[in-house]
Amino acid sequence: MPPTHPSDAVPAANSLLDALDGHGQGLWDWNLSSGEISYSPEYRLTLGGRDGSAVVSEPDWQARLHPDDRAAALERLQAHCRGELPFFYSEHRLRRDDGRYCWVAARGRVIARSENGTPLRMLGSLLDIDANKLDQSARNEGERRFRLLFDNAPIGLSRQSLQRRLLDVNQAYCELLGFSKAALLNMHSHEFTFAGDRGQDELTLRALMNGTARTIRQQKRYVAADGSLVPVQVDVSLARDEHGEPQYFITQVQDVRERHRHERELREAQELAQTTLASMTDAVLRIDIDGRIDFCNNAALRLLGHERTRDIEGRQFGEVVALFAEHSATPLADPVTQVLRGNGDTLPPVAHLRNLHGDRLPVDWSLSPLRTDDGRLLGCVCVLHDLSHTRLLSEQLIHQASHDALTDLPNRRELEAELAHWLSTARLGVSRHTLLYLDLDHFKLINETAGHSVGDRLVRELAGQLRRALPNQAVLARTGGDEFAVLLPNSSLDDARQIGSELLRTIAAADFEHNGRSYKLAASIGISIINSETVDANTVLAEADTACYIAKRHGGDRCQIYAPGDAAVRQAFTDSSWASRVQQALEAGDVLLYGQHIEPMRSDERPGVEVLIRVRDAAGALQRPIEFLTAAERYGLSGHVDRWVVENTLAALAAGLQRRGELPFAYASVNLTAHSASDPAFADFLFDALARHAFPPQQLRFEITEGTALRNFSAARTLVARLRAYGCRILLDDFGSGFTSFDYLRQMPVDGLKIDMAYTDRLADDPLNQTIVESICRIGKALKLEIIAEGVEEASTLETLRRLGADYAQGHLFHAASPLDALLAG
Repeated sequence: MPPTHPSDAVPAANSLLDALDGHGQGLWDWNLSSGEISYSPEYRLTLGGRDGSAVVSEPDWQARLHPDDRAAALERLQAHCRGELPFFYSEHRLRRDDGRYCWVAARGRVIARSENGTPLRMLGSLLDIDANKLDQSARNEGERRFRLLFDNAPIGLSRQSLQRRLLDVNQAYCELLGFSKAALLNMHSHEFTFAGDRGQDELTLRALMNGTARTIRQQKRYVAADGSLVPVQVDVSLARDEHGEPQYFITQVQDVRERHRHERELREAQELAQTTLASMTDAVLRIDIDGRIDFCNNAALRLLGHERTRDIEGRQFGEVVALFAEHSATPLADPVTQVLRGNGDTLPPVAHLRNLHGDRLPVDWSLSPLRTDDGRLLGCVCVLHDLSHTRLLSEQLIHQASHDALTDLPNRRELEAELAHWLSTARLGVSRHTLLYLDLDHFKLINETAGHSVGDRLVRELAGQLRRALPNQAVLARTGGDEFAVLLPNSSLDDARQIGSELLRTIAAADFEHNGRSYKLAASIGISIINSETVDANTVLAEADTACYIAKRHGGDRCQIYAPGDAAVRQAFTDSSWASRVQQALEAGDVLLYGQHIEPMRSDERPGVEVLIRVRDAAGALQRPIEFLTAAERYGLSGHVDRWVVENTLAALAAGLQRRGELPFAYASVNLTAHSASDPAFADFLFDALARHAFPPQQLRFEITEGTALRNFSAARTLVARLRAYGCRILLDDFGSGFTSFDYLRQMPVDGLKIDMAYTDRLADDPLNQTIVESICRIGKALKLEIIAEGVEEASTLETLRRLGADYAQGHLFHAASPLDALLAG
């Protein structure tokens, strides 16, 4: 630290410092009159300087003091100079020449004062204690960590004297016994050990003291402060010093009440397992090492056709269980023999089982070896699951995936598959086929006047009449609400025209009655040829659809053959009347935003709102947008409609949020069409609109139909991924209209499913639809998706949906669609 001496004695001082230096300490001499400090070579080396003594000023020395140590060091120095301390001593940090601080111990004494006692000269030493400080810090840190671990260990820890008195305990030890730490310290361990267990201690102490054991584990009982007995596991070890002399005992104590409870529960669980095994629906057979059945449950008896266990137990597995490949009459090799030989089973996981009565049942089966802890084979367990019901349900679901739920006719997807097959034969040039596209005229009017239930019954009855009017080889499919298609293999245009005319007569002759009122129907039919020049199924459908459109435009109740050069066809392609109406409605403000609540079924959370549109007609009346949207889709304007809906919805939501501070509903859900979902330019517009309106994305959901996802899966998945990354949620709308969509759920990152209303209509009275809805709910739950049911109009439907596992419901039972502005106003 500081040193100094009169300036006229600096050379002498330097000589003195040099003479005394070299004993591991640096020396300093401070002239308090001039402020000069002389350092010895050792002092300079301590601070990282070059060898040799040096003379510096007092400010230089003070500048080297660590800021945190400066005040205390200077105070001690001044106290000594004032005569309050016999000498100066300070441990502090000094800055070395390389900028690093090191710990030093500075000692000094005033050796010369003026007549009035003013200090004139001071001599002292400097010792590098950096390493000592680091060692002490490490020891302190080690002690701190030990203390931390000891005090916070989850099991009881104690140090006990060689006489078994407690020297230290942690909190867990205190909590185990219910005593305070103060009460336990110096207590003898016998004082809280159950009297019947104290005899173990003498043997423990002897084994540890004579070195025959390093650690001994005991099971004993402690007496807690409240007098209760606490079963514990105690591990005792003996700590020795570096000479091997015993110092104290260390004990680790664990409360084993929970373990005892688990052991008791395990025994109970084993008993329960036996009971469960006997009552479970899967057949379970246990086979010993010799291949004999030594256990079977009740389900195994039923599946195999036996009544008593003694008819099965004790017999070879192969004598009782006969497995066959699905279409084979030859039994499969005995799988038990393979497993017991260590070869594993190589048989198919699904096979047919022949029971005692000769019935063949499809089964899913597994065979697992039973081994001891050391790997010794004891036998195996065979589990057989009867797939009869599953197969039946699977066949129903497969049928449902390819057939219309209302009429049981093939749906559009099945029709496209049939078209693909017959297209392949037509391309060979050996046959031609035709397709009829049938659209009921004015069917919408019946739905609106008599109700959808009457319309459904009418469609169902008409489908039966059309089927009976067609030749056997014809394929009749329902492709839309009031649209049908007929595929006629190996037919000419004349054949198709003749059959089309017969269908028109059948429809015209049909008489449908409801509540004393008779309803008559007519239809428009478009016909296209399938030959070697046909491109694909979509082309055939488009041509037939265009021809049907021409027939309807000319008054309906007629057939129209598609002819590429025909003026009517050219006119259909250039007809922009509907396109103009769509565009005019958007520009004139005749399209209005509406909303319908999506209600939670099991919580008090706020409802969501699906954004819908209504269209004002020429008379000023509001109409449902079915024809409007159909026209937009037909003429490629659905993207314009979607842009209008997105822009105006976001503007309305943002304005409502700004006015109120929060929306009166949890979120708004906006529909996107297939065209928009697959259009990169629309995606750019959508994200630009989201950014401009700055509406919280977590309060937005977008709905895409199942058909949209399946039509352009790659593009839809890209848009969905971008929206979800932005913070919006995605709902798959009309789910269930095609069961192949189950496969896409593993790849399409959506957040919820909206069950198609075809499955919720009269759900309470339809067991098959209940099965389908339950399947959708289960798969959705497995994928952590929200399940929303559409078209809920009856309380019985709501209760059924709640039982089957739906999360939300939407329909007229809760709320008829109303203007979005009114909903935003609360």
